[in-house]
Amino acid sequence: MIRFAPLLALISFLFFQTCQAVLASQGEKHRRIVVLETMPTPAIQEYSRWFTWEMQNLGYSLETSEFVILNAQGSRKNAEALLRQYLQQAHPDIVVAIATLAAQAAQAVLPSQIPLVFALVTDPVGVGLVPAIGQASGTNITGRSYSVDKKVKFNIASRLARQVVDNRPVRFGYIASDYPSAQKDFAELNKAATSSKNIQFIASFFPYRAMPEGTTTMLDEVEKRAQSLSSQIDFWWEPTTPLAELNMYTRMLQKRGEKPVLCGGTVNAVKRGALFCMQPDFQAGGRETAVLVNSILSGQDVRTIPVVQATEYTFAINLTTALQLGIVIPSSLLQLAGKNHIFR
Repeated sequence: MIRFAPLLALISFLFFQTCQAVLASQGEKHRRIVVLETMPTPAIQEYSRWFTWEMQNLGYSLETSEFVILNAQGSRKNAEALLRQYLQQAHPDIVVAIATLAAQAAQAVLPSQIPLVFALVTDPVGVGLVPAIGQASGTNITGRSYSVDKKVKFNIASRLARQVVDNRPVRFGYIASDYPSAQKDFAELNKAATSSKNIQFIASFFPYRAMPEGTTTMLDEVEKRAQSLSSQIDFWWEPTTPLAELNMYTRMLQKRGEKPVLCGGTVNAVKRGALFCMQPDFQAGGRETAVLVNSILSGQDVRTIPVVQATEYTFAINLTTALQLGIVIPSSLLQLAGKNHIFR
């Protein structure tokens, strides 16, 4: 996959050029909507797919609108270059940036008169997109913050882990790149751990490298650090990062780290054996972003729209892992997961 990254970038560029040629032959479209994706990870592409699907439901068909999807292949530099290239040829009515690097690139490139809606950004305040959550930015930027209340997630993990370790603080290993969402995620978790005194985090960070080119190098770092930390911890806690979405990340922790993954980063991690995960619902988020974009294209001033946090979540649990660990899952958590997200 890594060696074909340049080919993927070329395909994205050719797709963009083809769209432009088709549009030129068909005449002017009513709306130009650019979707700038940070990288081709499952979460980003699922979110993007549901966004596009709901936009079409709202009446933005190929006959009434121009949709251009640009994928930066994990590089902010690529994201800025792709967007600048598009701006040289057309004037979008709105840009939707999915994930942190794409949002930062769009903020740097877009003129202030073009609305920017971000999605799947864990810490939009910390990375400088907007001044606050729950308020309008007063600029051309608004969006949806992608994060789960860390206190809720932390309390669930503590409740389950204390069934296994009850005579001292539970020790979690946390291995991640210095990608912005991972740093914010860990800071909030570590703050909660310091307050509770029932949980400790032992973290190890390494430099983020653009994916997919840097994937193998980063996974090598995960393997090395998992082997080093495993003797110091009771469980693994997966970060909220693009790297942790990969199957190999969880497998690396399970195989090389020798300890169970208590808190997975994704539903797929739970399918592979992590005890539980709690993540925002990508379908709901993508559709809600489409509704937000529609309101702006219908005339609402982007400068007056508050930045909000995701409100719908997916909770998943692995009963086989619970049985192996000797952990009894409370009925309230089973109800929260529902039949579609209980795995064995």
